[in-house]
Amino acid sequence: MGWLDPRPSVANDNSVKENYYAGYTMGELNFGKKVSLIPGFRYENVNYDMYAWWIERRLNEALEIPGHDTTATRQNDFILPMVHLKVKPLDWFTIQLSYTKTLFRPNYNWIVPFEYIDDALKPFQYEGGVPDLKVEKWDNIDLMLSFHNNKIGLLSINGFYKTVKDKIWRRTWTRIVGDPVVPYFPAAEEVVVTSWYNHEHETYVRGFEVEWQTNFWYLPKPLNFFTLTTNYSYINNQAVYPDSRVFVVQTGVTDRGRPIFEKRRSDSTFTGPMTNQPSHLVNVSLGFGYKAFDIWLSFQYIGEILTSKASQPEYDRYKKEFYRFELQSRLELPIKGMEILFNIANINNIIEAEYFRGDSRPASLQAYGWTTDFGLRYIF
Repeated sequence: MGWLDPRPSVANDNSVKENYYAGYTMGELNFGKKVSLIPGFRYENVNYDMYAWWIERRLNEALEIPGHDTTATRQNDFILPMVHLKVKPLDWFTIQLSYTKTLFRPNYNWIVPFEYIDDALKPFQYEGGVPDLKVEKWDNIDLMLSFHNNKIGLLSINGFYKTVKDKIWRRTWTRIVGDPVVPYFPAAEEVVVTSWYNHEHETYVRGFEVEWQTNFWYLPKPLNFFTLTTNYSYINNQAVYPDSRVFVVQTGVTDRGRPIFEKRRSDSTFTGPMTNQPSHLVNVSLGFGYKAFDIWLSFQYIGEILTSKASQPEYDRYKKEFYRFELQSRLELPIKGMEILFNIANINNIIEAEYFRGDSRPASLQAYGWTTDFGLRYIF
């Protein structure tokens, strides 16, 4: 017989009612046949009714709900401008410059009004949602050059630069004596606080993407039955991360010569790549189509991904680069609309591995295996 602790379940027990309203308007101005300007804006209005729990840790084993329910509301609206300038100096060459303003809204679990209070065992802890957490506001500038003709197909080169305001971070820090009091805790106690915050430090994403789509109709048989789609993306970014440390310093001596020590906290930031953003992405799809039969072999490469950033690089956690192959095929049957489908995913049976920068041993291994799908489809 086991013991059930209801606290973790209750802390994540919440609900959100969201009303989302949006609309957009845009127009097009043509300056002759070679230049077009497309201005516009999008309006968004969102309001929330949120329900969660206030939970307090208690030194007993009673299977009770340790707290009470809480509620909060949230409302925001935004006008998001955008403009596209399209220039076509030649029939086979197009230049497009764009500016857009977009949003990243916080996860529901970050904004629901839950609070977890552990004032039973030291170190005391507090964790809570932030109903008034601001959304991230992104400014995006893109420049795309595209070339197209019957033999080249479509070749495009796209450069981008993005910046963000009110970046969201999850911060854990220690409240020490002398700091503003954390609600529900005595002024003379230290409290480990975990919550979500906005900051104004510069964060940017920049890079470029190259894509080529073509078919080889002009080559001799059987090469003229092949098609190719490929793209490569390079992403360079920088984010600011919080760093909060508590250390002990000697502040003096007593009348008897004994040292006096006090705890001090140092709050700072450090920079590094954004998490969950690979620097290199490659996708290649080679297709073959003959009469009623089509088949595609796909290749995907994902570069190293930083999954957790630490102030000391050796504690950075990252997912090692990997690649996978997949196969998709389709055969049309003599019955109109009837098709046979056969697909294989993860042919090379890749294992995704995570490491800490200062340790050669894997911290996590994920093996998904390879899968096959065989089916009959009727389109009407």
